[in-house]
Amino acid sequence: MIPSRWIPEKVHWRLFAIRLAADPTSYMRFVTNRRRPTGEEIPLSIRLFPEGPVTIRARTADMFTLLDLLPPTHLPPPELAPIRHVWDLGANIGLTMAHIAARHPDARIVGVEMDPENAALARRNTAAYGDRCRIVEHAVWPEEAEVGYVRGDVDEAAFRVDGDVNGHDGSATTITLNKLLEDQPPGEPVDYVKMDIEGAEQRVLRENVEWAERVRCVRVEVHQPYTVEECFDDLRRLGFEPSGEPSLWIEGRGKPVQGIRRA
Repeated sequence: MIPSRWIPEKVHWRLFAIRLAADPTSYMRFVTNRRRPTGEEIPLSIRLFPEGPVTIRARTADMFTLLDLLPPTHLPPPELAPIRHVWDLGANIGLTMAHIAARHPDARIVGVEMDPENAALARRNTAAYGDRCRIVEHAVWPEEAEVGYVRGDVDEAAFRVDGDVNGHDGSATTITLNKLLEDQPPGEPVDYVKMDIEGAEQRVLRENVEWAERVRCVRVEVHQPYTVEECFDDLRRLGFEPSGEPSLWIEGRGKPVQGIRRA
């Protein structure tokens, strides 16, 4: 096998396009994304989404959220089936939500996204699944507050939250996971939580954590300075059995860690 570092970037994009695009038109739109005006909306038919096309914005981080669908590390592990209730924390433009909805037709997915433009596009990208997908426009935080955020680089697809609202790119109101749990049907667990909240995960896993008792499995993107080892310890304290696959950890990006409640 040829080492990936020896493959030109343009070839990488084309390989992803072949795997993801459902038709020749979408393939061409995919590979010419970065030659289009910034922000231009691009409809794409994607193999993973049989219910219809999704939309990304040219020359933005949207393309990287699409590439993050491969490999599908964001999906619930097969041993959790059946999947009926999912939280997508840091839903971005809704592609993970759409993928989970397509793979688990009985699942109801709540996506939490703090950026209004991303949230609006997430609603459009999940519209084909009707009321099974719902977007909550807040930032995830361990307490109700107004927090500041910093926009990430174009390839980070993220907004990093900070408790201080001063000196940042913007601010957002927060929602706690205990509050989110109030909308959960009584007695029913949250089968799967995908947590990609760009640095807020450390506090969310340590403060006001009553919600965790109702969760069967959580997948956390660990961002520096929080470490994988610290995340493992926090997940154990919450009653989860943690695991991670180092082959999926990319330098400078979030490291996926999973915790399953065995008892």
